[in-house]
Amino acid sequence: MPTQSIFQANRRYSFSDYFNLPNPPEEIIAEWGYRLTLDNLSLPLAHTIEPQFSEVFG
Repeated sequence: MPTQSIFQANRRYSFSDYFNLPNPPEEIIAEWGYRLTLDNLSLPLAHTIEPQFSEVFG
């Protein structure tokens, strides 16, 4: 038995419309066949400022 879509047929959605939906993000992206996975990232940390950025961040 197919489930009912959270989107209205014959309606165009803008990017900001998705943020106004009452559904959780997992349900919204599941409509397109994706799933949401949250995870921690360990990114490298720069210990020096490159010369071309020293005026901006120095």
